Amino acid sequence: TTGLAGPFGVWLSVPGIASPAQELGRACRYETSLSFRESELIILLTGARFNSHTEFEIHRKEAERAGLPDELINAINSYRG
Repeated sequence: TTGLAGPFGVWLSVPGIASPAQELGRACRYETSLSFRESELIILLTGARFNSHTEFEIHRKEAERAGLPDELINAINSYRG
């Protein structure tokens, strides 16, 4: 086991899954009509909803960089279980 929660552990331990999963993540994040700010908001909401601490923490800094207010980020963070 890789010690990572969520899908990341599986992706890292099976190279045949890791590369396509990374490509899917890239497409979902960068090849949409969403702005950077909208994308980061949705990622935080999804991470909170599915209790993915790793995803949330990775994207917290990106959300700050995208201009999301700390109050909003903290409110979303308090929603996760």
